[in-house]
Amino acid sequence: WKVQAAQEHDYAVPRWYQAVTLFEREVMDTTKDSEKIWGGLMLKLGVGLVTGVVWLNQFGDKQDDIFPSTGALFLCCMTSVLDTTMATVLKFPVTRALLRREYRNGVYSLPAFYTATLLAFTMWQAFFSLFLAVPVWFLVGFPLSLTKFLTFLALIALLCCVGSTLGLAVGTLMDDVSKVQQAIMPIFIPQVLFSGYVLPFQNMSQWQKVIYFISFFQYALSSLEIIVFHDHKFNDCDASLDYGSLVCYETGDDYLDDNHIEAKDLPRNFFILLAWFGLFAIGGYYLAKMMLRGTL
Repeated sequence: WKVQAAQEHDYAVPRWYQAVTLFEREVMDTTKDSEKIWGGLMLKLGVGLVTGVVWLNQFGDKQDDIFPSTGALFLCCMTSVLDTTMATVLKFPVTRALLRREYRNGVYSLPAFYTATLLAFTMWQAFFSLFLAVPVWFLVGFPLSLTKFLTFLALIALLCCVGSTLGLAVGTLMDDVSKVQQAIMPIFIPQVLFSGYVLPFQNMSQWQKVIYFISFFQYALSSLEIIVFHDHKFNDCDASLDYGSLVCYETGDDYLDDNHIEAKDLPRNFFILLAWFGLFAIGGYYLAKMMLRGTL
C-alpha cells in the first residue's frame, strides 16, 4: 500500500502538466496516423451522405413528410452514439498492458491520463460529427435557419461526446476485444426500443415508460424533433374540416404535443445529456481505477 500511495501521490511534475503532456501525446498519436483521421472522417461523412441521399428532400410542409423526417433524425441519433462508442471502446482493451506498466511505474497519475484521453477522444469525435450533421441537414431539406442548424450541430456533437465517454467506460470492463460487441448491444437495444420512435409513447405500458424517461436516446431524439419541428407549419391541414379518427397537424408544435414533447424542454434535455456525459465520464474513471488496482 505504501508503494501504491507513492505511485499515486509522488510525481516529479504536477498532475495538470501530466494531463497536458498526455493530451498532446494522444492528439499526436491520432494526427500522425492518417488512417485514424480519414477513417473517422469518412465513417461520419459516409453515414451522413447515405442518410441524406436516402431521405433526400423528405422534410417538407405536408403530413406525409413527418415520418420520414423523424426517421432521418432517429438514424442521426443512433449513429452519433453507436459509431463513437465503438470507436472508443477499444481504447482500454488494446492498451491495458501498457497503461498498467506506465501507471505502476509512476510515470503519470490516473486522473491525468483519463482526463487527457477523454478530452482527446471527445475533441476528435466532436470534430468528426460535423461531417455527419452537415450533409444530413441540407440533403434532407431541414429548415434553413442558422439558429436551428447550429443547435442541431451542437446536439450531434454532444451525442458523439456521450458516445465517447460510454465507450471508455465500457472498455474498462473488457479484457478481450472479442467481448466488446457482447457488452455494447445489451446497452443500446433498450435505448433504441424505448426512445419513442420504435414504440410510440402512447402505446407504452407503465414499466416501459420508466425506461423511456431513463433513456438518454429519448432526450436526444426529442431534442432533434424540437429543433426541426418547432415553429414549423404544415399546409395540407384545414382546421375547419372534420378528419374523424385521423390526426392532422397544422403545425410542428401540434405534432410535438401529440408525442408528449414540449419545445420548452430543449434546454432541460441538453442538461440531461450533459449529466449522462458526466455520469459516464466519472463512472469510467472509477472503473479504470478499479481495473488498475486489480479489483475489477
